[in-house]
Amino acid sequence: MLALVTGGTGFIGGHVVERLLSAGHHVRVLLRDERKGQWLAHQGAELCVGDVTDCKSLRQAAVGMDVVFHLAAYVSEWGPWNAFQAGYGCWHRKYDLRGC
Repeated sequence: MLALVTGGTGFIGGHVVERLLSAGHHVRVLLRDERKGQWLAHQGAELCVGDVTDCKSLRQAAVGMDVVFHLAAYVSEWGPWNAFQAGYGCWHRKYDLRGC
């Protein structure tokens, strides 16, 4: 299986990536800062620099993937509402990832 994981450098995402890799799957991790994902690259994950709030980079990351594990999130106790909704447009349009 070819899997794209967003939020792969986070607590839950990191465990999902490790589990997928240990099961023999190809894993691509979409992340903003490649340095934060080096520990995943050393385990065999493919790193793809991009941002879930940027539809173009999201589409590029999804090319050839069988499944997407969307685990990225804006994590904060407090913040502007638009920061929590930033990626909404990319994920909730049916045509954005179709055919990738």
